[in-house]
Amino acid sequence: MSETEPPEGVASTRQGGQEKTRTKTRYLDGSVGIDYEYHDLEDPSAPYLSYSLNLERSVSDATLVYMPMWAATSVGLDFGDSADVSIQERNDLFRWGDASRFGLIESDGGAFGNLFVARKDKTVVFCAFSGVYFTDAESIRQLLSPVLARLDGHKP
Repeated sequence: MSETEPPEGVASTRQGGQEKTRTKTRYLDGSVGIDYEYHDLEDPSAPYLSYSLNLERSVSDATLVYMPMWAATSVGLDFGDSADVSIQERNDLFRWGDASRFGLIESDGGAFGNLFVARKDKTVVFCAFSGVYFTDAESIRQLLSPVLARLDGHKP
């Protein structure tokens, strides 16, 4: 990212090699997208986090946003630096909302991250992280449930 001022709606901070970016976009239809990304540019083994929240105007719009997220992420991983990356779906570990999918991001037979996509009413959530991963349902619940509970009753 250049040292110039970020565009309106984007907040980016860099401290040492760590970069955090927040973007809020209000679309013409009145829906809102909020994206957050964290990564350490100097330490490739450090945890990485990508989180997106879409507040849609209708359940049908939210469904249309939610449905391709899992497949698009899988395709994106296939074309990344390592073509041997896959997602092992593990919905037994965590469920939320009206529709959701949870999985382990794996490479060379071992997990290195998690992927979670969900829709509840008109809200769509995407969360991917690597460098750390969870295979214990209780740990995942403790991590995600408090954040997701804040979305209950939120109106865009």
